[in-house]
Amino acid sequence: MTSEPVDRIAATRASAGIHLLRPRRDRLRYAGPYVVAAALTLAGVQVSLAPEGAAYDLIADFPSTGPRRIQVKTVMSDSCQCNLSRKVYCGTGHGGHRRALYTADAIDYFACVTFAGAVYLIPIDAVAGRYTISLRGYSAFRLDNYEQEVEGSASG
Repeated sequence: MTSEPVDRIAATRASAGIHLLRPRRDRLRYAGPYVVAAALTLAGVQVSLAPEGAAYDLIADFPSTGPRRIQVKTVMSDSCQCNLSRKVYCGTGHGGHRRALYTADAIDYFACVTFAGAVYLIPIDAVAGRYTISLRGYSAFRLDNYEQEVEGSASG
């Protein structure tokens, strides 16, 4: 048995630079809205990116409730702590910024994305007044990932 096909595939992969492509934790903040949009699209929800400068990142048109505003937050550490606040300019102290909470007037949901790919869709009413949450306490709001659904449907 020869390893020629395997060697040829490895050489092709290396020449294309594919071997260099690795998800990096420091890029999650840029990918977060697209991860959430993909998860919701796979679940049958129409999703659009929000206009520049909006307090939210996505607009999702849910079949049962209509359009909803989603603010995407990314979880950079393994601690599962999701920061729900935002920085606002205040002109004095703390580098001219302070932490502020989102309100139901500005958004309808937080979508928290972990580096492992888990997506939590949490109504703002469930976390009102909180700057940070531990996602471990919000497992009921975790979206099932596509593989789990496919595996579940294949067995039943």
